[in-house]
Amino acid sequence: MSGNEWKDKKEILQMTEEAELLLQQIKHTQNMQSAESYFEKLGQIQLVLARMSFKEDVELSAGLNRFVRDFDRIDDIAARQYMYTKIKNGYTIK
Repeated sequence: MSGNEWKDKKEILQMTEEAELLLQQIKHTQNMQSAESYFEKLGQIQLVLARMSFKEDVELSAGLNRFVRDFDRIDDIAARQYMYTKIKNGYTIK
């Protein structure tokens, strides 16, 4: 494994753990407004993972590929509401 591959895997693991924590925090919110900052952070993680996958050709797990796809339009209020409901019902990356 090259140095870049190791760095990519470590970065992906850290982002996965952070995203899972954010999903859990959203799950415990009372409403979508109180989850806004978590969605913003998830959107930032999605952008980095999408770049790694599509521009740098880094292979992501099936769960992360789904996350990248599911959060692609998280800036759209309807997409955010849809994902909020999915997260409240148990959505995870793994």
